[in-house]
Amino acid sequence: MYQKANSLIQLNKLQDAQQIYQEIISINPKHEISLQKLGDILLNQKFYLQAQQYYEKFISINLNNSIVQFGIGECLRQTYQYNHALQYYLKAIQLDSSNKEFFYYYGEISG
Repeated sequence: MYQKANSLIQLNKLQDAQQIYQEIISINPKHEISLQKLGDILLNQKFYLQAQQYYEKFISINLNNSIVQFGIGECLRQTYQYNHALQYYLKAIQLDSSNKEFFYYYGEISG
């Protein structure tokens, strides 16, 4: 199921991929990759609050994913919660200091 969802993303069939990831999570609520992928899809579709919920479920299982920490920061930035977003950008930077995008967005809103 997971491979099929990934293939659907590559074909830009996000709705279909989203359904499969949700099925996976209904079977295994702690499937980290599906939680992240759902967050990514929803972020891309500008459903920031829903994306944040999936990312937060992910970090309740595993705090040490810089991409997910950054994703939460993006959701917060897009909903004008800049101070809160900074915390997540900083955590992403701490986890992966080689990612220039993390620094860019941290600097963008930190002034």
